[in-house]
Amino acid sequence: MRGWIVTRRYDGDGVLPWQEACETEDRPDVENHCRDNRIAFERQPSGGLRTRQCRAAVIRHPSTGKRADVPSADLPFDTRFGDGTSIATDTVRAINEAHETSALREPWQRGDLLLVDNVRVAPGRDAYAGDRTVALVMTGPVSLADGNPSVDPFPPL
Repeated sequence: MRGWIVTRRYDGDGVLPWQEACETEDRPDVENHCRDNRIAFERQPSGGLRTRQCRAAVIRHPSTGKRADVPSADLPFDTRFGDGTSIATDTVRAINEAHETSALREPWQRGDLLLVDNVRVAPGRDAYAGDRTVALVMTGPVSLADGNPSVDPFPPL
């Protein structure tokens, strides 16, 4: 099997609780989202949530059809190769170094506007100090299925 598997915990124990990460208190909505996006999920006795996804390492951009490397290994989550084997520390280090080397940083100024294509880049941010207001506007949704991101077989939890 090709691709990579990422397992996430949302339990508030050092990570976001699922309600905050999913921006809802509605369990059925979250579970439907998981089912619709081929995300395995498991409710935890603590009330938390654990999810697992198997995704392709390279997808097709839904508009251009060009190959696009998946922009993030989603570390520090439990990320593995698609066959379930661990990703070696030196490989993780190489991924992080590649992200750092290719990072573009621009000091923000009043009135700046940033448009991001989440398939072509790995958006993120550095730590900052002081007040700032960020407004987010998203265009129409693009299903990851348009870029063929899922890898079969889908691993159960």
